[in-house]
Amino acid sequence: MVHHVRAADIARRSLLPVNPLARFALVSVVGAAGAIVTLIVAAFGGLDRADSQTSPEPPGTELENELFAVTPYEAWVETGDDGARLQVRADIELRASDVSVPVFEVGSGLVLLLGPSGTSADRPDVSFERMPESLVASLQPHMAEENAVLSWEMPEDVTASDLGEVDLAVHGMQELGTRDGLGSFWISSDDVAGTVTLPLNARGRS
Repeated sequence: MVHHVRAADIARRSLLPVNPLARFALVSVVGAAGAIVTLIVAAFGGLDRADSQTSPEPPGTELENELFAVTPYEAWVETGDDGARLQVRADIELRASDVSVPVFEVGSGLVLLLGPSGTSADRPDVSFERMPESLVASLQPHMAEENAVLSWEMPEDVTASDLGEVDLAVHGMQELGTRDGLGSFWISSDDVAGTVTLPLNARGRS
């Protein structure tokens, strides 16, 4: 005799085995697998972004984001008529744009981290080795500038004697269109593409 099973009866059937011991074994296996996955995630830093786990690199390491690349070599404090400034010598190149980009926009992705206090500074002034007396308004596309000087005003709550080293962090960049649709501009993100630790050199230090 052929028994016809209704669709409603099939829908009511449990996916778990009928035998209680088999059910217990299956639930135990699933629970153990979940615990293993949790341990693996925790071992690799949880669910945080990978960039938050990035260790600082040594001087001379190239850092690149969605817009530019920079290779920092050294840092020092320069004292002049306008006060103390933190200087970083670096190679810099605008790579992902075919038009010039203002230094103000590029600089939003160049963040200097100053010691254990957590003080930071972004948007440095930029000057090139080939014209050291002039500040650069924009970076030109695909033109590598060697030994450029990035310069930040020293924050009021920080002195050179407080610093043994500084970290230069390069943040990710995003291009946004203007409301009229006729242009675009770049802003930085919270993502960190990389960080270089730079010992503070003695030259100009005070």
